[in-house]
Amino acid sequence: MKDGYFVVINFEESTVLGPRKKGPRIMTIWVHHPMEKDRDYAPVDAILNRIEGILLGLEQTTGSDNVRVTCIMKQGRSRNLIDPAWKTIARNATYGVLYDETLP
Repeated sequence: MKDGYFVVINFEESTVLGPRKKGPRIMTIWVHHPMEKDRDYAPVDAILNRIEGILLGLEQTTGSDNVRVTCIMKQGRSRNLIDPAWKTIARNATYGVLYDETLP
């Protein structure tokens, strides 16, 4: 079991859209906290808010791998959840991420 807050990031499928045949890649970010410590979701929300602020600031940023993040679209957040396998409280936020791998 984990001792404190932890984050799980999952990049899922890419949707096929438009003439470039590539749409946003779905990214889901989970924040967990052990139930035995407390069941206060406010800090979980604060962590998700901070992550969102960082993510939205990455638009039009090119990484060292020459992949540019062109757009990050908020999709939504989950309700307050309990993860019985991890024995944690949890919430997640989902984003659509567009990126360009064709930079010279």
